Amino acid sequence: MTPFLILGNPENRRITMFADALERRGHPAPEIIAHQTLLEEGPAVLAQVKGPRLVKLDSFGENDVVTRALLRRGLPRARQEGIRIYDALDEPIRRGLISSPMQSFFGFTDYLESLRPFLERDDFKMMNPITGILELFDKRVTSRRYASLGIPVPEFIDPATPDALRVMMRERGWSSCFVKLACSSSASCLAVVRRRETADGDRFSLMTTIARRPHGWFNSLRIQRVDREEDVDVILTFLLRDGAQVERHVPKAKLARRFMDCRVLVVDEEPAFTVVRTSTHPITNLHLGGVRGDLDALRRVVPPDVWAEAMEACVSVARAHGCFYVGVDLMFERGFRGFRVIEANAFGDLLPNLTREGLDVFEWEIDRFSRR
Repeated sequence: MTPFLILGNPENRRITMFADALERRGHPAPEIIAHQTLLEEGPAVLAQVKGPRLVKLDSFGENDVVTRALLRRGLPRARQEGIRIYDALDEPIRRGLISSPMQSFFGFTDYLESLRPFLERDDFKMMNPITGILELFDKRVTSRRYASLGIPVPEFIDPATPDALRVMMRERGWSSCFVKLACSSSASCLAVVRRRETADGDRFSLMTTIARRPHGWFNSLRIQRVDREEDVDVILTFLLRDGAQVERHVPKAKLARRFMDCRVLVVDEEPAFTVVRTSTHPITNLHLGGVRGDLDALRRVVPPDVWAEAMEACVSVARAHGCFYVGVDLMFERGFRGFRVIEANAFGDLLPNLTREGLDVFEWEIDRFSRR
């Protein structure tokens, strides 16, 4: 068997669970190289790895040292682009702090590009290519790519300021829209803008995960409503300045009287696993109070042709990026008459407690990738 090489944060459960899955499937123990090692010692470390290798490049999140290293690496470009910067790079990062996601993304981009010559070897076979991973980290790129391929997505606009956003919403008759930082994930740096017509003119409010504290901006685990116009402007300016995906809020279908959407994990051009996420409000992320829904109940109410088209769209997303696996966030419209791809995640395969034919998600990926 060809052994795996994993690049990630070794202490993270993504890596430990994948290594355990390899052992259960009878594979040799993987060689694991930490992002921290590669950031500190340089990508030439990879030249010492003898091939052939199956390569999984995994998430860089949930590690303070790595986060600060990427922020440091992205600082020059952040300054050049004129976005808000974070330069307290020798201090621990407070939990939930929104340091500067775009600065981190610039550092991540530079880091992955430095790895490219060492990973794109003939004797290395990557699960997800660097180009695909980078594309999937920019919601503006993915939304426009999918639209060009005929994949249904929410309509999008490109306002530069809160006032421009208000004008565009009025012109299009939108009652609400999502504003989310282009490189964010897990509903961080997100706001739902709502427009209400009154006798005195339009009134705008937000539902958001962002909270302002004395020490800076934070991602809160509580969704809050913001009504004061000046507070709405401050939050929208914060998001739009750093580069945001702005898209129409398409009303989601309900399952058991709860809003719902799905995470569909495409593996080897097959929709292999689906998690139904439900909530009392349109933001369904499980860590924000959402709960898993009943997939069988969903299949009973979605017309077969709509389901088939939705699953094919998810496969098309994976193909668009040349990725072996991709987590696709999919919503169904009211009445289950249609669907939209909301976004996709290059590291969207952490789905605990799911099995198929006796295999968990990582075991399923390992078996299929090893056969390629």
